[in-house]
Amino acid sequence: MRDSLREVIRLTSFAAIKGLKVIGTDKRTEISAVDDERELIINVTLNEAVPEFEGVFGIPNLKLLESLLNFDAFREGSIEITRFNRTNRDDDGEETIVEVPQSVTFKDTKGGMANFWFNHGKSLPVGSDAPKVPWSVEFEPTKKAIQEFTKLANIFATPECRLFGIKTVGGSLRLTFGTEGATTHHGEMVFEENVSGTVVGGHYWPSAKLISVLKAVTAIGGPITLSVMDKLMMVSTSTPVASYKFYLRAQKEQ
Repeated sequence: MRDSLREVIRLTSFAAIKGLKVIGTDKRTEISAVDDERELIINVTLNEAVPEFEGVFGIPNLKLLESLLNFDAFREGSIEITRFNRTNRDDDGEETIVEVPQSVTFKDTKGGMANFWFNHGKSLPVGSDAPKVPWSVEFEPTKKAIQEFTKLANIFATPECRLFGIKTVGGSLRLTFGTEGATTHHGEMVFEENVSGTVVGGHYWPSAKLISVLKAVTAIGGPITLSVMDKLMMVSTSTPVASYKFYLRAQKEQ
């Protein structure tokens, strides 16, 4: 549980999110989040269900929890989830009693401790189901292509070029900055060659958010897949702990 929490927070805390929403059963533990602009959706599925995470609850203040998980004294001590019975009321007003995680307690070997509380009900962080869409193009981007995109996006970090577009031309997937043919700065790069499928273009994504996602998943060192359609893209990766999917919504106007 400790290692699972540490990794999930490491791969999600870069985003402007108020916390994580957890939905746990005896067979599956799923975690999701949506950023403040509702442009980034994060979905995580743990490879093994965590029994202590059964129920629906929220994990707020990720930086605080990450610091507690990494605090040397607590890493040598114990960690325990406290659960409690909570009353749920559905849309028809019917009430049911459910047991959910309430807090996590860290203890060191000398008697020191810290308590971190979870969210419930109306204070739950915003989460989202994984979008189900037919992808036009899917491939594993190379490290070189990711580095080139990052450098070029930083070069074109001007107000008119903060967004990038995606299109396929002659079997290559191209990323564009600015508006082609306009009397403003613009450019493009070939991100992947010999792709199958078509992306027409005309939608745009914030460069800074894709860079942040790619930086986070690259640091883990697992396989990376980029999936694209005209209005949505997904960066996915997996580790021995979980599978991760990061969805970026497109904007219509440049």
